[in-house]
Amino acid sequence: MSETNFRVMLEKMDLHEIEQLKLAKEALTWLDGRRRALQEQIAAVDVQIEEIKAGRLDPGSVLPRSETAAPVKTATRQRRKQEGTLASRVAEVLRGKESGMGIQEIAKAILDAGYATKAKDFRQHVAVVLGKMDEVERLEYGVYRLKAVP
Repeated sequence: MSETNFRVMLEKMDLHEIEQLKLAKEALTWLDGRRRALQEQIAAVDVQIEEIKAGRLDPGSVLPRSETAAPVKTATRQRRKQEGTLASRVAEVLRGKESGMGIQEIAKAILDAGYATKAKDFRQHVAVVLGKMDEVERLEYGVYRLKAVP
């Protein structure tokens, strides 16, 4: 195509059409590269097929590990049995503490009593539970106690 024809064609196109052409060219280039890579893989597979048919290649060497080995049955994970919910543990710890306790103190007391957790920030879990418990009242920032029973 001559330079003059190219300029005439470009002058008739808007910016969006030019961008679409550029994007189409990039996509076609990428797809051509992908096609070449896949054709190389197919050629390698064809060679392996011929090698297996001729008896020069062990069929097990081309299979993924999961298909060659017998399936392994995994044991189902058993959940740990907890004695009560975290909320019930919070209530136990706060029972009898008229002056209240801080969140860190509550969390430590629960863990010291044997509560098992995998939480990275157990104190945060305790804070969330405290906020949802109707029987707990906040005395001041970070300090809680059980409400008095009427």
